[in-house]
Amino acid sequence: MERASTPKNLWTPTQETCCESKHLAILRGGPTAAYLPEHSHPEVQVSVRFGPGTYGEAQPPRVNLYAPYQAHSAGWGQDWRVIVWLLPNTLLEEAADELGVRGRFEIVPVTSGRDGLLEAMGRTLIEDFPLGQSASGLFCESIATFLAGYILRKHCDKRAYCISPDRLSDLQMRRLHEFIRERIEFGFDVLELGPVNTTGAVGVASENRARLGRARRLWWFQGRGRERRMARFPPQRPR
Repeated sequence: MERASTPKNLWTPTQETCCESKHLAILRGGPTAAYLPEHSHPEVQVSVRFGPGTYGEAQPPRVNLYAPYQAHSAGWGQDWRVIVWLLPNTLLEEAADELGVRGRFEIVPVTSGRDGLLEAMGRTLIEDFPLGQSASGLFCESIATFLAGYILRKHCDKRAYCISPDRLSDLQMRRLHEFIRERIEFGFDVLELGPVNTTGAVGVASENRARLGRARRLWWFQGRGRERRMARFPPQRPR
């Protein structure tokens, strides 16, 4: 969050200003002026600031987006209201798998920008969940899932590379490596690899059957091609 002034109050998280779930933390600031010194964290941060008045009618809202470990400071003046979302980068990786972005993506930071959808979400949280009232875990997880997909589509520089749909994604490969490292000393059965993949054991079996079917079809077409070539150009007998 961009510092609007230099308030003396250091903002600290409390039960009234924080709401956390597995994949999302919602932080609230204002209307008392406060600040945060420069800091960084592993989560993706989205913040929306609303100026004095009825949620910033006098001044347009300000949207900030920070990538993981990007250093930033924060501060707001009297009668400003702030909503902050923190979500893990792994959630964006899962969203990338679902959206088919199987490549490298980078968050494009935003400083004091505008985003109508994020501004509307910020207003909704301020109105429906004032200070001292926490949202449910299901509500927070729904916001986290939506934000991950939205940030990936609208605020990321995607460098996707072509990859066969039969191959595992980067996230699935990391899960597979972690599974093997944990079980390498004790051994494991191939069926135990199913839950490691997001499709599950049944999905792995169906994928394997589909791949086998494609291999059989390819073998059949290759064989038919050889037969046709043999019919058109029969081998010459040695004289």
